[in-house]
Amino acid sequence: METCVIVPSHISNINRTKMLMQCLHLLTNQTTKIPIYLSISFESEIDKILFNKLIEKNDLLNNETLYIIYQSQRTSQFRHIENVVDNIKDVYKYVMFCDDDDTYEIERVEKFMTLIEHGITNCPKDKIFAGCYERDLQQGSHSLSFYEYWSYCVNIEIILNFYKILKTSNYGYVIDNTMCDVLFATYLRCLDNRHMFVSVCEKLYNYNRNEFSITGTISKNNKRNREECLQTYTNNFELFIKNTNEDIERQMEEIKNHIFVKYSMRKTSLDDILKLCLKENYIYKDKIDKNILSKIKHEYDTVKGVCDVLYQYK
Repeated sequence: METCVIVPSHISNINRTKMLMQCLHLLTNQTTKIPIYLSISFESEIDKILFNKLIEKNDLLNNETLYIIYQSQRTSQFRHIENVVDNIKDVYKYVMFCDDDDTYEIERVEKFMTLIEHGITNCPKDKIFAGCYERDLQQGSHSLSFYEYWSYCVNIEIILNFYKILKTSNYGYVIDNTMCDVLFATYLRCLDNRHMFVSVCEKLYNYNRNEFSITGTISKNNKRNREECLQTYTNNFELFIKNTNEDIERQMEEIKNHIFVKYSMRKTSLDDILKLCLKENYIYKDKIDKNILSKIKHEYDTVKGVCDVLYQYK
């Protein structure tokens, strides 16, 4: 089966490197062997030196299934994937994914290969077999619920088309967006009805939950800032609004990521986006700095434009 795994990685500390070693250990010891392409970049030369030492210490240096591609500069997750896919597109038909701090169950590759073979064999002639994914029985199919990009094993032509659409539509810079994985996963969900996916209802991927996620950070910051504002400026509304504007401005990058996620997953309206971003302060929307609202609208329009050209809404 012409299938491989891509592991995109940017290393910025020793803990991340240790998690990557565990990730690679389980990938190289799958019951069914599969080529593993690790595309990796480093925050510093020290991080690179430590990585090389651990690779050797863990007997991965000469592993025949592991291919390490060193990037010369800090590289985003989906730029890593693009770099690998461009170089293997004539060799493989299907691609699996694994984040560098996550792990596979030991039989995940074997079960996915069986699923791929089943899908190819049973795909109707008027359909395109797109791939397979790991499904949660409670969530239902991916047409009903969002699944992370690493849940999938995807036909490489579909991955290439994702990048092609972004680039030819002048949205190539989105590839470097932190939330590009959400965009790609939703792109897979929105492929038209000619495309067929099969799924396995079994937990085969171990996701390392990140307490510092974008949405979690925004939520905690909003709660803290609201409490501080209300306590400090209870009797001075003008100062309260000024402080609120400053808080929103400080969180603008987080808000932009929030907009990217919410719209790309659900086509959320601009007004609902404002409610999500401003929370209880939404009632003071008319008092919010117009430049801030303009930035939010600009980001919203940009994300909408990306989704409009990328998604094949069913």
